[in-house]
Amino acid sequence: MATKKPGTSQQKINRGELARQVLENPIYKEAFLMIRSVLVEKLSGVNPVKKKELQEITRTFQNLNKIEKVLKRTYETGKVEAKKPESGVSEVNVI
Repeated sequence: MATKKPGTSQQKINRGELARQVLENPIYKEAFLMIRSVLVEKLSGVNPVKKKELQEITRTFQNLNKIEKVLKRTYETGKVEAKKPESGVSEVNVI
C-alpha cells in the first residue's frame, strides 16, 4: 500500500526531524531492543519442524526491520532536504 509522501521541502524536513526524535528516543530504543531480544529467544527455542511458528517469528523480525528502515529513510531525506540551498530553511523546525 503506497502512501503519498510530503511534497514540500519543509514537510520533508519536519518529517525528518520527527523521525530523528523517534530514533533517538530512549524508550523507542529500549522497546526495539526488547522486541528483538524476545524474537531471538523465540527463534532459538522453536522446534524447526514448526514451520508456521518460524514464519511468524521471521515476519515479525522483517516488519520490525521495515519500521526502522522507514524511520531512518525519512530522517535521512529530511537531512538532505535541509541541506539543499533551495529549501530556504536554515534551521529545522521542531513540531
